[in-house]
Amino acid sequence: IACFSEDVGGAYKIEYDDEPYGEKLSKLKFWLTEETDLLIGFAMKFDLNWLRRYIPDLHVSSVWDTQLFEFIASDQTWIMPSLSDSLVLHGLDAKSDYISINYWDKGINTTEIPESELIEYNKYDCEGTFALYNCQMQHLPEHQKALFQLHCDDLLVLQEMEQNGMILDTDLIIKERQETEVKYNSLLQS
Repeated sequence: IACFSEDVGGAYKIEYDDEPYGEKLSKLKFWLTEETDLLIGFAMKFDLNWLRRYIPDLHVSSVWDTQLFEFIASDQTWIMPSLSDSLVLHGLDAKSDYISINYWDKGINTTEIPESELIEYNKYDCEGTFALYNCQMQHLPEHQKALFQLHCDDLLVLQEMEQNGMILDTDLIIKERQETEVKYNSLLQS
């Protein structure tokens, strides 16, 4: 896990080697919940799902999803913006695909990639995402910032729903389906 801010940065090895990572998760949780007012990322729901796999009670107060921004800024036509393409769109350096080409595309697991290469890869992801956020802030009209933040707040709710599921009253669903079928059939006969 890599984190970057104007004051703090670094990588936390989680399941990378045999070194215990419990204390690292505690530090990371503290930093994310107590020291961070706004968590910025790309494809935040994925990252939050991954983080909550290790820190189930993680609750961040506010997020800014740079991928969601690109989707909305494209009038919802750019369905799955990549970080690299988003960076280039804003005149920033593209994300390196070195790790993907040399490791992941060849079926090599992350834990088998040299640590120094992963740290460099993650460091640029963090710095690039922050640079992208700064570009987005310059392009987002002031009157739309609250609306976009509402979308990001919704993202937190959706992630929570995905993680915890939803209680369904199956008996009520069956009853509603049967009533709808009766109405549908009566309309067909009319």
